[in-house]
Amino acid sequence: MLPFNHEIVMPKFYRMLKKEGKILVLYMAWLPFEDKIAGASEKLVLKYSPNWSGAGETIHQIAYPIAIKKTLNLYITKNLL
Repeated sequence: MLPFNHEIVMPKFYRMLKKEGKILVLYMAWLPFEDKIAGASEKLVLKYSPNWSGAGETIHQIAYPIAIKKTLNLYITKNLL
């Protein structure tokens, strides 16, 4: 999850928007099983940092906090290359 209190921040974002404005919620994952370069890079990272918490990421549905869902109309786009 993002490092801030969604219950406080999301209403503030909403107030800053112009009429019909949009907020982009972007999630970019490191996918070592989907890409040869990402996989080789992860092996190198794990060689020097075997306890790296970002290892082994896979494609999965992203959970959005309730504060985002109830404050904004959320449009989810799934773009898998």
